[in-house]
Amino acid sequence: MISKFTDIGIPDDVAKAMDDMGWEEPTPIQVQSVPLGLKGIDMFAQAQTGTGKTGAYGSIILGRIPSKQKVPTAIVLVPTRELANQVSDELEKLSKYSGHVCLPIYGGASIEGQIKKLQKGCDIVAGTPGRVRDMIARGVLNLSEIQMMVLDEADRMLDMGFMEDMETIISLTPTTRQTLLYSATLSKEVRDIAKRSMREPVEVSVSHDNVV
Repeated sequence: MISKFTDIGIPDDVAKAMDDMGWEEPTPIQVQSVPLGLKGIDMFAQAQTGTGKTGAYGSIILGRIPSKQKVPTAIVLVPTRELANQVSDELEKLSKYSGHVCLPIYGGASIEGQIKKLQKGCDIVAGTPGRVRDMIARGVLNLSEIQMMVLDEADRMLDMGFMEDMETIISLTPTTRQTLLYSATLSKEVRDIAKRSMREPVEVSVSHDNVV
């Protein structure tokens, strides 16, 4: 099975983890977005929940950033604590052999516990905009080394009023970063934030019936 994932450029160690997870073949969003992402191209992708988008951007991240760093080099912004945990759990499984560490950061949980984990170091942060901004303000989350930023479920983050937080966080990352945006809908507002935060982005879309 592993060759079906390596055929689209996914590194061997990540593909091996996918095999362990019982994944049989790449989903349409993975086939379309992973090769582009691994080349360092900015993109905004229309993809529903359940289409394998976390596996898509997760394999791009793991294929492009180093592991075992003290300061995070990738950040994933998500609308809810549930999704922060879900993304972190999936990235942890995908990095079984690559050694990357992903840390979920969200409100409604002990901030002291999250600060301690951040201070130990991680490669990837998966967090809600409000808590991420809070951690930056406290001086415990350093975004100066970010090479990759993912805006996951961007439409929901905008609906929940996170526009200002998102733009503040984006502005604190290096302009040289790669940016990936995944959204169930590509409204004018989503397209606008894509244009403002990306360099020559490519648009990727899969049909609504490709949910697995």
